[in-house]
Amino acid sequence: MTKQQHPRPLAGRTAVITGAASGIGAATAQRLAADGARVALLARRVDRLEDLAQKIAKDGGEALAAAVDVTDSASLDSGARQVTKTYGTVDLVVAAAGVMTNKRVLEADPDNWWREIDTNFQGVLRTVHAFLPSLVSAAEAGGPADLLAISSVAGRVPFPGASV
Repeated sequence: MTKQQHPRPLAGRTAVITGAASGIGAATAQRLAADGARVALLARRVDRLEDLAQKIAKDGGEALAAAVDVTDSASLDSGARQVTKTYGTVDLVVAAAGVMTNKRVLEADPDNWWREIDTNFQGVLRTVHAFLPSLVSAAEAGGPADLLAISSVAGRVPFPGASV
């Protein structure tokens, strides 16, 4: 079997996924775990994270569920400490947390606008800040250090009447 055909190409890597409780974040976590990475599942809905961690373990993977709110720097920093205490250096971060209110401009509550901006934009920045030391450490040790930020299609494609 050649290196490109390795069935678990991420074996030995530690990945963090924000927004792992549902949608793209959950699917990404499952795929990374199937490819051999230890995965730290971060989101607000810990019950969903625990269900996902159990599914990953049942499928032969390793997962840690951590209740984290990307709109709160202290919460992310606490999550980063928990992940590094459990798994050591993180070398793959996927910032996938996001929200969308789906309200038309005339129906929108401006507080929801700020919630979307705080989660979808500033949440990525907070995630990078919390895990950057670990990524730099992984790179300085000569290993891979990958950072991915997933954004909503709403950031590229206009939705008629959408408020944010």
